[in-house]
Amino acid sequence: MKTILAPIDYSKVSDNALNYAADLAFQMKAKLVLFHLFAIPVPNGEMPFVIISDLHDKENKTRIKQAAARIQKRLKGGLVIQTEALAGFNVVEEILDQVKTQKADLIVMGLTGGTGTISKTLMGSTATSAIKKAACPVLIIPEKARFKKMNSMVLACDYSRPLPQKMKPLLTAFQQLQGGKLAVLNIVKPVEAMENERGEAYQAVRRSLSALKPEYFYEVSEKFDSEIIQFIGQKKADLLVMVPHKHNLLERLFRGSKTQHTAYHTSVPLLSIHD
Repeated sequence: MKTILAPIDYSKVSDNALNYAADLAFQMKAKLVLFHLFAIPVPNGEMPFVIISDLHDKENKTRIKQAAARIQKRLKGGLVIQTEALAGFNVVEEILDQVKTQKADLIVMGLTGGTGTISKTLMGSTATSAIKKAACPVLIIPEKARFKKMNSMVLACDYSRPLPQKMKPLLTAFQQLQGGKLAVLNIVKPVEAMENERGEAYQAVRRSLSALKPEYFYEVSEKFDSEIIQFIGQKKADLLVMVPHKHNLLERLFRGSKTQHTAYHTSVPLLSIHD
């Protein structure tokens, strides 16, 4: 992994995600790119639009450099950091553009952006919009999560198709650096159990992950969200890994406010690796 992109908005949630991204980049010896998008205000009276834009441009570039300086000071200068502060309107599209421009291998961002809460609908947030659209993996950091040694990773997998090609090298990198064990969890509804069990995709998953020596677990349940949260607790997992394709487990996990509240209460980072 060479480059980690960290979109920030200076909120408490964002600051926590930035610290996590910095520690991860430091450990992986990757470059960290801080990115902030600021909206250009509508001019009032006779003040020229260009003057307002220039003022905000200078302020935001100064602020993001200050954020980078704080990270460098904490890590004693042991990290390559690049900063980008741009004016724009569509946060998600600008993040995706930065992924291409910076050739980012991973996006690390806070769970709910500037709200600092979990009250908004998750699937409509900036973070989950990035999950759906980003070509590179996305690591979402809950507000209470802190960077630490990973003792266990949980991959929630429905065996509906082979794993993404980026899955194995990324999990291998995490495992080599952190030493964490991998548990692969498959949860299906009772009506799906017979058709899902031991299919071709299941065998493909086992072949793909064989070098990581994972443990495999199979559960039949109507309540996906509670099952996975319980499993994460049992395994004392430090990371949840999922693949965001259509009608997948990710959307089932975060469907409804009660479910998202339960999911976030675990304070476990979520790594999304697109297929």
